[in-house]
Amino acid sequence: MRRYFCLLLLGLMTGLFASTADAGQVLMIGPNPSGLFSDGGLAQYGHSVTIGPNYDVFDGTFDLSGYDVIVLSAVVYNLPYMPDAGQQAIVDFVTNGGGLITGEWTTWRGGTFATLAPLFPTTTDGSYIGGAGMEVSVRYSQVTADPVINAGLPSSMDFVVNSAGSEIIVPKPGATVFYSGDSISPYYIWYLGVPTPFYEVFPSAGLVGWDYGLGRVMNFSTTLQQPVGPDYTDNYSRLVANAIDWAGAGSTHQVPEPGSMTLLALGGVSVVGVRLRRRRS
Repeated sequence: MRRYFCLLLLGLMTGLFASTADAGQVLMIGPNPSGLFSDGGLAQYGHSVTIGPNYDVFDGTFDLSGYDVIVLSAVVYNLPYMPDAGQQAIVDFVTNGGGLITGEWTTWRGGTFATLAPLFPTTTDGSYIGGAGMEVSVRYSQVTADPVINAGLPSSMDFVVNSAGSEIIVPKPGATVFYSGDSISPYYIWYLGVPTPFYEVFPSAGLVGWDYGLGRVMNFSTTLQQPVGPDYTDNYSRLVANAIDWAGAGSTHQVPEPGSMTLLALGGVSVVGVRLRRRRS
């Protein structure tokens, strides 16, 4: 009898672990999904990604049943607003236990997602590190430990991102900063015709999440585009996969207490070559 009880207990624990660690079905709402999503880059982590419609035609008629997590990408200037019915469908999806993951420029384009904005765990004033033809290094460092999000990752990781750069995001009260996302922008000073490299660090939150209703929402400071160069892809794709697992766990996984994090005030930047920019609304 004791053996059967132990087997039953083991089965219940295994089922609970599975429910909190594998959010397999992902819907990508575009535009411009990176190879991380479109080329099966997340399949090795047990995720199946469906490339859905662009957000400007996501009108609430798309069937969300069967999906664990929605990934919303907004890396484009010229699309109109997401229809209100589509935004409300995502609100309902998350409220009822689904997960939502966003990357920048989503919070920056707050007017485009006015109905969704209360779900986002971050805000921004539009400042970002990047620029045409420029590559920016972003350092994600662990702030709050979580066994799902941190699985298989070092405590600090560097990524080189494309010209879309990395947004300066600020956590809302009650949100948890899992990783900081400091941008490291190069600039050069010429002396006797020889360029000497220097680096400016712009502090920011990097990966922020919270519970919303029965579901969960996470926001990356990066644009969810695949990092530049193969050396950077493995840790980044693993972090995105872990974020999907965490967001898809819904109310079954307890959010840790927020870690402490100090965000330095950003002053005006006038050094040639440093790309602290503010996007137009």
